[in-house]
Amino acid sequence: MTRKNRPISETEVKDYPTMIFPEDLNSQDKMFGGMLVATMDKLAGTLLFRHAEGQSFGTVYIDGISFLVPVYRGDLLLLDAAINRVWNTSCEIGIRAKVQRKRTGKIHHLSSTYFTFVAVEELAETDPESGHQKIVAAPIKYGATPRTKEQKRRWQEAEERRQERLKKKG
Repeated sequence: MTRKNRPISETEVKDYPTMIFPEDLNSQDKMFGGMLVATMDKLAGTLLFRHAEGQSFGTVYIDGISFLVPVYRGDLLLLDAAINRVWNTSCEIGIRAKVQRKRTGKIHHLSSTYFTFVAVEELAETDPESGHQKIVAAPIKYGATPRTKEQKRRWQEAEERRQERLKKKG
């Protein structure tokens, strides 16, 4: 299969907003960490859906997430996301989270992390253990071409992180 490439800039998302509501808070009136992870994962999946024209992907790895500042009710979560690199069946998306304070409007860096996704397809045969259709990795339809200096840096660093992940996997 000959794969087409698209410029990374076509899939970049800047300042994707999410308002923090009471149901997003823990007992200390701060945002649940899982809410951030879920929002990041949904944005990354949406970005891939748009990039690969509806191809199915599954999240297989999330680099460690640090929470640098607390997030409170009424604050605005702002996410930047971009495909860093596409391999044959997997890809990496970098996400940077910021928080805009409700009271001051000031923006703070909250967290940065990398999500690794694998393109998947369902087979006609059934997995005897689960009784569900077997799911296998599939070739990604579209590559992503870095053009700017920043995109090329992220492209190279994504390969370095991938090699580290593969070493850990053993």
